[in-house]
Amino acid sequence: MNWQEQVLFKMDVSATELAELRRWLIEKDIPEQEASHMLRGHLRNIQMLALKRMPMAYALDNSDLLLRYEGTLSKGGAAPISKMSRLFSNLRDQIINLAKSHGQISAHRSRWPQDLDLVVTACTPDLTFGVSLPDLTQSTKSQKQLTLLDPAYTALRDSLDFMGAVTASLQQEDPMPALRQFATDHGTANADEYFIDTGLIAARKLIPSRASGNCIERVEIGGRVVGNRESVYLDRENWDRANRILREKNIPKDTLELTGYLMEVDYEVMRLHLRQLSGWKVASVRCSYSPEQEDFVKKHGKKKIWVKGNATFNRDGEPTLLVIEDMKAGA
Repeated sequence: MNWQEQVLFKMDVSATELAELRRWLIEKDIPEQEASHMLRGHLRNIQMLALKRMPMAYALDNSDLLLRYEGTLSKGGAAPISKMSRLFSNLRDQIINLAKSHGQISAHRSRWPQDLDLVVTACTPDLTFGVSLPDLTQSTKSQKQLTLLDPAYTALRDSLDFMGAVTASLQQEDPMPALRQFATDHGTANADEYFIDTGLIAARKLIPSRASGNCIERVEIGGRVVGNRESVYLDRENWDRANRILREKNIPKDTLELTGYLMEVDYEVMRLHLRQLSGWKVASVRCSYSPEQEDFVKKHGKKKIWVKGNATFNRDGEPTLLVIEDMKAGA
């Protein structure tokens, strides 16, 4: 029974109870004013199911990923469009960034194809957003087959699934076993350490930091990726847990030295990208640095640097993620 069917069932039950109560009131010759008062509760329940629960049920049934932001920003039921736009853009950015880190395309994909963009399935003034995979129902059989075989489509599908897995795992004190299981089920060459790292960053960034001025305290996650069960939540406790896992940087891989240009720094999660790498085909490598290295990072933006640390590699043998142990200005 999907979400809409559950709401319809409750509406049928309430309507039946209302009819039975009305019949009883007529039999007992209850005065009209008193009868109206006794029927009011059932009528309000049906109205609530029709006006509030059914739209949400429709969104849940038609969304691969549904988010409902909670906090002072959403309490009025009508958030400023600038805030909605920022949250929506952030949601898309995180999912597309996760898809780009998928093992099948991480070495080759820099720009995302427009025909594989996410589809909006819900957008309400109380900050409820829903997205899904591209709709293939209008495609020809051959077009659908080509899309399903496209590694980018696989990456996008796995990324939405992983967002559900990350959200669920962050409800546990140690999220990593569940994330490792996801990687095993989907192929560790696809859901590698780089993909897992990006997923944790994405989940953490779904809740804006208080310093950014966004009054969001938690995000309810629903849709296909969490199954037909109750929604799960990302709150400040989960935010801190994701931070802790990101800072542990437990990557048991090979030692690697890289030289490239320090670009695209994210100070919140202590990540940077090295670009124009010497001796590698990959366009960039994400690097994790420590708090002690932050001053160096701030002073060497857009400059050539050398780094050394433990790294992970994609299926083509190209580095994807490196935990910096040592760094210095490049030659």
